[in-house]
Amino acid sequence: MAASAALTKDLIKGSLGLSNLNVNDTLLPFMRMLSSTMLAEIKSLPVPG
Repeated sequence: MAASAALTKDLIKGSLGLSNLNVNDTLLPFMRMLSSTMLAEIKSLPVPG
């Protein structure tokens, strides 16, 4: 989980173009909640094939 959180943080910084943004305090908890929610929804989807 730590690796994906770090990757998400880098992606946010890259997409916003703000390398000095303190993503850890502001967006990371929200992104972690969002990603875990998305993972739960993806796992509950029927697998095609």
